[in-house]
Amino acid sequence: MSHFVPVAHGAWGLVWYWVAIAFDGIAVLFAIPAVLARRREPSVTLAWLLGLLLLPAVGVALFLVFGRGNVRRLARPRQRLLAGRRDAAEPADLEAVDLAIRPLALAAWKAAAAPVRGGNRVGVLINANEAYPAKLAAIEEATRTLDLAYYIFRPDRTGALFRDALIAAARRGVRVRLLLDAVGADRFSGGFFRPLRAAGAEVRYFLPISPLRAWTLNLRNHRKILAVDRRIGFTGGINIGDEYLDAGGLGRWRDTHVRLEGPAVADLASVFDDDWAYTLGKAPEPPGALPEPAGESLVQILPSGPEDRGEGIYQIYFAAFASARRTIDITTPYFIPDQAIAVALVSAALRGVRVRLLVPDQNNQRLAALAARSYFDELLDAGVEIWRYTPGMIHAKTVVIDGAWASVGTANMDVRSFRLNFEVNGLLFGGAGTARLAEVFERDLAESDRLDPGLFRRRSLWWRAAEGGARLLSPIL
Repeated sequence: MSHFVPVAHGAWGLVWYWVAIAFDGIAVLFAIPAVLARRREPSVTLAWLLGLLLLPAVGVALFLVFGRGNVRRLARPRQRLLAGRRDAAEPADLEAVDLAIRPLALAAWKAAAAPVRGGNRVGVLINANEAYPAKLAAIEEATRTLDLAYYIFRPDRTGALFRDALIAAARRGVRVRLLLDAVGADRFSGGFFRPLRAAGAEVRYFLPISPLRAWTLNLRNHRKILAVDRRIGFTGGINIGDEYLDAGGLGRWRDTHVRLEGPAVADLASVFDDDWAYTLGKAPEPPGALPEPAGESLVQILPSGPEDRGEGIYQIYFAAFASARRTIDITTPYFIPDQAIAVALVSAALRGVRVRLLVPDQNNQRLAALAARSYFDELLDAGVEIWRYTPGMIHAKTVVIDGAWASVGTANMDVRSFRLNFEVNGLLFGGAGTARLAEVFERDLAESDRLDPGLFRRRSLWWRAAEGGARLLSPIL
C-alpha cells in the first residue's frame, strides 16, 4: 500500500493525502443517506451505493449531477401552488368524460391538479411545415401576450424567422416572454436575441448551469409551449430550428403538434407561468379568466417534472396501458421505459390487447436506439408489434388507447421524460383530435416495416452486449 502514498512530496504530501481520504469518507457518509432517502428501485439504489463505496470521489460527483433530489427543495413553492389548486377546485367537466376512460381523467387530476376542460377546438399539425406557419400566423395576430418556452431554439433561418416575428409583436405593444432551456438552447453566438430584448421582450434561461449547482445539468425543461393571448395554444414535439423541416442524412423529419383554442389554453399558459416564476424565484401570476369555448373537445393539460412527486405523465401512461381493452398505439422516438411500463405493455399484450409500438428505423440518438432494442425481446415474446418508421426520423410523441383517449405532447417514452425533464402533454378524450391522431398513426404505420421477431432474435452476441451496455445508461439518456 505504500506506493499509493505521495511520499515524494514529503510531509505535506502525506497530509494532503489523508485530507483527501477524510474528505472522501465524509462526502460518502453524507451521500449514502441521501441515496437511501430517494427510495427508488432497489437495483438503482444499490448501483448508487456501490458506486459511492468503490469510487467515492467519482460517485459523489455523479450523484451531485444526476441525483435529482435538490430540485424538489427549490420547487417547494410550486408544490404548495399545486396543493392549493387541488384544495380550491374540482376536476372541471369530469362528468362529461366517458365512463370507460374517466379513471384516466381522475388519475391525471390527482397526480397534477390537471382539470378536464370542455369547449375546446383541437387541430393536429403534422410536421413543421404545418406547425410553423400556424404558429407564425398566431404570433402575427397576437394583441396582448405571447408566452413561449422551448428546449431548442436554433440561431438559424427558422430561428431568425420566429425571432423577427416576436420583435414585430413586441414593437406593437404585445408582452413577449421567451423561456429557453439553458442546455438545449444556450448555444448562440453574436447575441442572437439581443434585437429581441432591445424591442422590449423578456428572454430568460431555465436552470442555468453553474459549478455551485452542477446537479441542474441533468434537469432540463423539455417543454414546447406557445400561448397567444392566453386564447390559442400550441404544444407537441417540434422545437424551433431548420432541422425540424429536414432531418438531413436521416431523411424526412416526422413530428406532431397540436393547436388548441378554448379553456384548456389557460392551463397550458399556467404551466408556462409556473416555469417563468420558477426562473424568477417568485410566486406565479394568479390565473385569469378562462377563454371562451371554441369547440366541443375535452382536453386535459398534464405537466410533469422532477419537482413533482406524482410524476403525472408516467402515472397516466401506466394507468392507460393497464386499463386498455382493445388497442394501444404508441409513437415515440426514444423508447427506454422502466420495468413497470414494460411490464404494463407486456401484460396488456398477454390479455389480448393489440399493442403497437412505432419507433425510428434510424435514430438521431444511437445510444437511445440501442437501449430501446434491449427491451424488444420481452415485448416481442408477449406479442407486441414493433414497427420501424423508414422514411426518416420520427420524433412524434403520441399515445392512442382504444381509439377513445389520446396523449400528445413533449414527453418521450423514456425514463428521462418520466423523471428528469420538465414536460407537458395534452390529453384528449375522444373527439376529432383523438380520431385524427389514430388516423395519423395508421398512415405512419403504412410507411413502416414491422420488426420480424425471428430475425431479431438471431442478432449476434455483440449486438446484445451493446444493447445491454446502453441500457445501463438508460436513466440519463
